[in-house]
Parts: sequence; structure tokens; C-alpha cells
Amino acid sequence: MHVRLGWWLAVAIVASACLLTAAVNPGEFKSCSDSSFCRRFRRRAEYTESFGRFVSPYAAGAPTLDAHVLRLPIHSALHENVAFELSLTFLADGNARVQMDEAAPTYEGRQHYNEAGQWGLATTPEPAKDVRMSTSDGHVEVHWGQHDHSVQIELQPLRLSFVRDGVVQAVLNDRALLHMEHYRAKPETLPEDTDEARQLVFQERKATLKKRHKASSATLEQWSQFEVPDAGEWEETWTGTTDSKPRGPEGIALDISFPGYGTLYGLPEHASPLSLRSTRAPPKGEKEEQGRFSEPYRMMNTDVFEYEHDNPRALYGNAPVLHAVSQSSAVSVLWLNAAETYIDLHKTSRRPGPSVRSVGASREDAASRAGGSSAQSSHAYFYSEAGILDLFVFLRPSLAQNMRDYMQLVGRTALPQYFALGYHQSRWNYLTDDDVKEVSDRFDKADMPVDVLWLDIEYSKDHMYGVWDRAAFVDPEGMLSALDARGRKLVIIMDPHLKKTDSYYLYKEAKAQGLLVKRPDGQEDYEGKCWSGEASWIDFFNPKTWPWWIEQHSLVKGKLFANARNLFMWNDMSEPAIFGGPEVTSPKDLLHHPGWENRAIHNINGLILHNLTATGLTRRELGTTDRHGQRGVERRPFVLSRSWWLGTQRFGAVWTGDNMGTWEHFAGSVPMILANGMGGMSFCGADIGGFFGNPDAELLLRWYQAGIFEPFFRAHAHIDTKRREPYLYDGEMGDALRQLLHLRYQLLPAWYTAFWQSSVNGQPVIKPQGLVFPDDEQGFAIDDQYFLGDTGLLVKPPVHQGATSVDMYLADDQVYYHFFTHEAYHGPQRRVTVPAPLTHEMPLLLRGGSILPMRMRYRRAAELQRLDPFTLYIAVSKDQRAEGQLYMDDGQTFAYRDASAFIARRFVLEPERGALHLRASALRERDVLVSSSSDAVYQQSGNAFEREIATVRVERLVLLGWRSKPKRVVALDAQGQSTELSWTHDEATATLEVRDPRLLVAQDWAVVFEGP
Repeated sequence: MHVRLGWWLAVAIVASACLLTAAVNPGEFKSCSDSSFCRRFRRRAEYTESFGRFVSPYAAGAPTLDAHVLRLPIHSALHENVAFELSLTFLADGNARVQMDEAAPTYEGRQHYNEAGQWGLATTPEPAKDVRMSTSDGHVEVHWGQHDHSVQIELQPLRLSFVRDGVVQAVLNDRALLHMEHYRAKPETLPEDTDEARQLVFQERKATLKKRHKASSATLEQWSQFEVPDAGEWEETWTGTTDSKPRGPEGIALDISFPGYGTLYGLPEHASPLSLRSTRAPPKGEKEEQGRFSEPYRMMNTDVFEYEHDNPRALYGNAPVLHAVSQSSAVSVLWLNAAETYIDLHKTSRRPGPSVRSVGASREDAASRAGGSSAQSSHAYFYSEAGILDLFVFLRPSLAQNMRDYMQLVGRTALPQYFALGYHQSRWNYLTDDDVKEVSDRFDKADMPVDVLWLDIEYSKDHMYGVWDRAAFVDPEGMLSALDARGRKLVIIMDPHLKKTDSYYLYKEAKAQGLLVKRPDGQEDYEGKCWSGEASWIDFFNPKTWPWWIEQHSLVKGKLFANARNLFMWNDMSEPAIFGGPEVTSPKDLLHHPGWENRAIHNINGLILHNLTATGLTRRELGTTDRHGQRGVERRPFVLSRSWWLGTQRFGAVWTGDNMGTWEHFAGSVPMILANGMGGMSFCGADIGGFFGNPDAELLLRWYQAGIFEPFFRAHAHIDTKRREPYLYDGEMGDALRQLLHLRYQLLPAWYTAFWQSSVNGQPVIKPQGLVFPDDEQGFAIDDQYFLGDTGLLVKPPVHQGATSVDMYLADDQVYYHFFTHEAYHGPQRRVTVPAPLTHEMPLLLRGGSILPMRMRYRRAAELQRLDPFTLYIAVSKDQRAEGQLYMDDGQTFAYRDASAFIARRFVLEPERGALHLRASALRERDVLVSSSSDAVYQQSGNAFEREIATVRVERLVLLGWRSKPKRVVALDAQGQSTELSWTHDEATATLEVRDPRLLVAQDWAVVFEGP
């Protein structure tokens, strides 16, 4: 297809007619009213909120402090012989962990699932060493560590307030919604789902409570209706599938208030704004929030293809972390639970209300010191179908610090191979090995770079993944060799469902070794349907599965693809997706090793598959030698997963799933990717152009403009769509796509540095306004522009049809330069209009004070840049300063970690202050650009990688905002040798360019700008 810019709008109507009009069928996926546990817990919230102040039925007994752990016996007024234990673990970083479970022994040996942390957490936090407890009049206060952090606990009723610097930051059970459904015997008669039947239960319960407690009549009335009977507690049928629920009701819930915090981030993945919306009607007297959702945010990994935008419906992955933000203050929580979870949110005017007090302080004094600085308070209500209460509270004063601690806990973003940050070309499907080689050749002929070609399910014989369809892929080995010769990789799909036939070696081995998911009886293998027809699913919770699956990828012992060193993996359908299953996924009563129901562990499934596949690829070369006789080493993997959970970022990339080629889905992809990053999943992108449908040329070009600034950059399309590889377009459209791809590759050093920084400091690779400027509340809700790491690049993709410009918000009192025209824009707290042409010159600003490393040579694949020179773009700040970083390593192995084989350079431009021991002169007459080894990491001078790139140089300096011509520009190396450099100055754009300064990137040096 060939499209010219001149008639884009003329073909838009025709092209849009080709879009698929289907969308997700809401009846195929549950709303809260379809789920018994959601109905129960949400009714409880509605009931308790009908009172001015509801008295929690949960109370604590006498506390015991054992080193860094405080334990409290917990009793519920609702049940006389049921005991719980609440523990608070105090951590050396100033944070805390709260856990609650039924006290042993549980009913008939049943146990709430308590192993989520084994999968989702990367580290065991160091315990606090100095924990101090005081008690007084039913009140407990604990201080810990060197931080001014404490928790204040009211015992009866139970309420916990976390305090930083004397200010209450978060309150647990503030609205008395804490509840854990204890194990019990199944009643002979299940409750009827009618108001009349419930009222009878309430009356009987009130009479029982009256005999047991001396509480007031009003309190007894409250408690009698706290547990709402529901017909689906013990068995539930939905869309023809019956959930047997042999354990009965086992849900857990907790409400958390954030006084003085008006903005909430987190809870990905949803096709909704970055700043989370309320999901409940406001309390009486409060203002209704515009755009409020009527459904709670849902966490339940499933295959929601063609999903609705602007919706809290669950999607493919999730991270149950919530960040509360106000101006210059923050607090975060992690709900560590892998079962289906809902979260209701709402906001109130800032009214601290009844507050706990420090021992010896008045209640009024405590109330006056509660919360952040916002005019509103936020309230969250978490409720999960199974599991224990397991909550981390992060009490650092800033969002960036809480992100750092959270990512330290769950694992930071893995540093990928360099090629993985290039362009990925995919569709369902490339049909033959010749088709793949032709696609690669056409990219070369069009002078368009690409690093990875992808094969969807049709490469495999009868959808037996890992088995080539030799009728279509006659010579896959030759195809892989042809790609390897061009510096390119191949990714093939490996889904977790195995075709039920003994002719498929993976199914035959898995069945023989007992590695498949079981039916509720625990004996028979579960069978369902997916792309391969009748299939069974691998139980990745079974430890026997781990070495078996890892070994499949070995180039020595494996059977997948021998000697395919440039082959990588795509784990799709990993929620898992099951055709005909409830909500297109697993029935909840299926059993995984060693007997856990899918109900309790569902969201972990894709995480383990991703982990094992990544481990297999990492180790696959061990025991081999290459054609040069070099022994195989461990290399960084590349694995794409659709399903994800806490910790997935340690193993690879994800994408936003089966989106549609519409403007709405395009616009929604930007906040989705930002929100995923705030949940820890930075290596993320959206299918460029949309998976379903045929986008017109305008939409496709806009999507490429956005895609080159997404961490994972892949074009993908449905089997029924037209081919839309970028080389198919000529004229102005083809030129624009070509230059956009070139820009992505020119910026790869900046992308790689941003990923390295994320792997070190735990911050997202792309950052929303609220994270970069925590003092500016006006930017908290902005989610259509963002920064690329610490590069200073501010990106705003035009996401609306027919746009000719965009408004970009500049938060700080700084100058921003148009990346292409060098025009200057100024803050603070201003919206500026930036042109948005249908070319490669998209709205892209470089913040003053930034130094951006780039490689300007055109290469067909990323790894071919290895010895290319660098250009430094230096955006001068208002006070004539700038700073930036460059990180480099071999881009493949773990030598950067194991042998410190890397370089990390820090570039600083500032008025001279004795840099490199230069002789001092007047500050206004002399500015110095210095390159030195970064002081943020340990780097061995003269390491193997540094020697390998010893000749790589900086070939150009481009300084933006340089108003006056310098008298001269001089380069000095580390030995003090000086060289006068040539330069040009453009007064109209205030751009100074220094060509070929002959500076080696791995060495210390300085460039001195004298004058005017």
C-alpha cells in the first residue's frame, strides 16, 4: 500500500470503514455484581458508610514485641471462638509490613494462601534494629529505626495510624472495613439471595450478639449486619461454569485512608487515566467527582481482547501498589495478594476526623497534625477473594523515594540486551521463511532499521509450539542464519497450553512427569481449549517443572531450536487464556502444586512462566562453543509476556495487549504505559497501529511518533488486517516513518542509559509530571506527556485526529528547547503551543540543564552501532549549566555486573570551578564541559569493555541556548594537553556547534568555552 500525505484526509473515511467494529463483550467478563465475594464486601462498605461512625467489630488484645516484630491477638465480636493474629514487622528502611491470618489451628486443616511474597518479592527487607514500644490506656505506640516514623494503634476497636515526622500519613481500618472470612463448616442450607432471608439472619445474629456482648444497642445493630449473607458463598455458577468453592468464603478486606492526599497513582493495568478516579458515590455532603467510575478497579489477569478504553476493568496484568501524593509529600502501600482483587476509591474534603494520639498527647493535637497538604483526603478499600492480609506501608516523604523502596522490594527493571530497545516488526503472521527474509530485505532497501522480526502461532505445526511447520518454514535454520548475518533476531511465540496429543513431545513429557494443572479432584489433568484445540496447561508452581522447562531452551540438551543463538521468546496467552473458560481463563477451583486453588494464586501464573523462560534463555549457551571456539556464557534474555504481576520487570517486557487501531485506544495507551511504569513495569509498549483494524495513514504515523518514545517499540497486527510495514509507504509518509525509525536508533544510547538508571535507582524509565515535579500539584493529573528518564526529553504525542499543534505544560522556571527547531519555550506553570506536523518533527522538547548523548550514524540494527561516535546535545539552562550521563557495556552479557565491564560517564557544563585543575579565570568569561567517571557506581578503570571501545570518540557537541559567540573553544585531555577546536554559531537559534573535538568517550576530558 502506498499513501501520500497530500491525500491522507481524503482516504480517512474509506480507511476507517475498514476498522473492526467489534469490541469486548462486557457480558463475557464479570462486573462486581456478578461476583459473590465482591457483592459481599461492597455491600459491607455501603452499610458501614450509612452510619456517621461505624464501630469495627475487630479488637486487639495485649501486644508482645519480639525484636522487630509486634504481635497482636485479634478477635472479632461477630464470632466467639475464632482467633486471628496481626503482626507488624518494622524495617530498617523506615517502612513496615502488616500481616493478619487466622490463628492456628485453622478449621479442618484449611489454610489461607500465604506464599504470594515468595513469588512477588525479590528481597527480604532488613529488619529494624531499634524498635521501641509504649502503651497507655488501650493505646500502643511503636517507634523504630533512625527515622521519625511510628505506628499508633488503638486496640478496641482496632485502628492503626502510620506517622512520619509527627504527621499521620495513612490509617488502616479507619472506616471499620477490616474483615477476614474465617474457615467454617458448610451450612446444610445455603443462604437465599433475598432481602427477607438476610433480615432473618440479621435478627438471629443480633440476638446472639446481645447475649455475648455488653455493647450498646446501636453497636449490636451495626455488628449484626456486618457480614452480609450471599447465595454464592459456597458455590457459584456464571455463564455456564460452576465454581465449586470447597473452602467456602475466605475473603480478606481492609480500608486505608490517606488524610490530606488528593492524588492517587498505581493499580495498573487498566485502560484509564494515570490519576486514579473515585469508584464510589461520595459521602453525603461531598462533591461528586467528574468522570467517576461506577465499578471498582479490578485485579484479575485475563484475556480482555478489544478492551474498552476509559474503564477500570481488569486486563492482562496487575501490580497492587498504590501511591498517595500531595504537594511535597507522599505515602505508598503494597497489597500483596495474588487472588482476584477489587479496589474502591473515593475522596472527601480534608477532615482528619477522630484521630489517635501519641502517648501523653491530646486527641485534638493529633487531629491537627494529620495528613498531607492537599485539600482532599483519599480513601481506598482493598478486598480479595482469598489469601491473607499482607500489606507493606512505604513512609518515605517523596514519591521517588517510595518508588525506590518499592522497587528494591519487588525487584528493579532488568537491564535488557541492547538490541531489545530497537524496533520490533511483527504481525499474525509472517507465513513462510521466505516471507521473513523478504521483510528483512525490504527494510534494508528502504533504509529503515529493524532489530527483531516476530513469528506468531502459525509458524508451528498444528499449533504445537516449538515444532516448525516444515511445509511453510522449509528452512528455518537458513532463515535464522540470514537474519543473524544482518545483525537481527527472531522472536517466536511459546504459549503455555499444550496440544493434547502424544505426537507433541512437550505434552507427552509433561503428562508423563505429572507437570500439568489438575482438576478440582486433584487427580485428573485439566483439559480445555485454546489455539491448539484440546489442550492441557503446565503447572509452573510445581518445582519439578522448573528444570524441565529451563532445559527446553538449552542449545545442548533442549529440543526447541538447537544452535539458534539469535532466537528469543514470546509467552502469550499466559493469564492463562482458555477458550470457553470463565472469563476466558482458568476455573478458580483448579489445583496447582501442592494443592493450592487457582483462586488464590491466579495472578502469579504468567510471572513464573516469564521467570523460567528468561532463566532458560540466560543459561542456554552454557556447555556450547561458537564458530570461533568461544565457550558459551550466560547472556541477558529477551522474553515478552502478556500476563504480568509483581516482579515481572525482573525478567523482561510486556505490552498492553490486544488493542484496537482507533484514536481512543491510541490516546489511552499513553497513560496506560505511564501507569504500568508506576507499578514497576517499565519495559512496556503498545501494539503500534493497533492489533485489530486498519488505521488510516494519519493515525499510523501518529502512532509511530508515539512508539519511538515507548520503552518497548513493536508494531503488531491481527491476521485479518492489511500489511502495514513501514517500508510499504513512499513519498512524504515513507520519509516521515524512515526518519522516525532513525531517531529511535539515534537515541538508543539515551534509552539504554535510562534503563540502566532504572535498574540502579528503581525509577520508571519514562516519568510522569507528578514524579518529576512533586511540588507542582497542577501537573499531578497530566498523563499525556512525560520525560524519558533523566535525559530532559519531554515528549507529548499528538493523539487526536486532525491535530496541528499540542499544548505542553512546563512546570518549572526553566527554558525548554524544541528538539528539531531549537526554539526556546519558558516555564513555570505555563502551557505552550508546540507545532505537531505530520512529519518526524513531533512535539519534543529538551529541558534546559540536560546533556543528551546520541549516535547519529544510520545502521540497520542496534548492535552495529557498537563503535560509532557520539554527539552530545547540550541544552543550556538559564544559569548556563547542564548535566547528563552515558552508560555503555557489551549490551549482551552480565559482564557489567560480574566484572564491572562497563563505562558510566558523567557530563557537566558549568562556570569553571577548577575542573581538571584548570587555571581559574572570571566565571562569566569561561564555561567548562567536563567528562568524568560517574560517581554513582563502582567502575573498574581499564576494564575489558573500556579497552574494547577505547577508540570510540565524541564527534560533535551541539549547545542549545548559547547566545553569544565564544572567543575560542579549547579541549583538554586528562594529561592536560590542549587543542583549539573549530566551531560555528547560529545567532538566530542560539546554537553553538563544535565539530570533531577528537575526545575519547571513555576518558576524562574537558572543553573550555572562553568569552565572549
